[in-house]
Amino acid sequence: MPTYNYLCEKGHKFEFSYDTMAEAKQILICPRCGREADKQIALSNPVLGVQSGTYKGEKHQEEVKEAMKDYAKGKPNSGKE
Repeated sequence: MPTYNYLCEKGHKFEFSYDTMAEAKQILICPRCGREADKQIALSNPVLGVQSGTYKGEKHQEEVKEAMKDYAKGKPNSGKE
């Protein structure tokens, strides 16, 4: 399961895991602020919670998916910040 770090325009960091590498997207929507986030690096053996300010766990995976759905529908910023 490939895991990637993402960094949004406002500096929020988060991780997202995919079932396959083919599913990996270069840009996601930040679950915190709703802005675009660029893929940074692939982690071969992910360790959640090591980086300060990193979103953690399955809950955040769902938040990213919701933010992407809202973004695709053209909804304004659905994030918290």
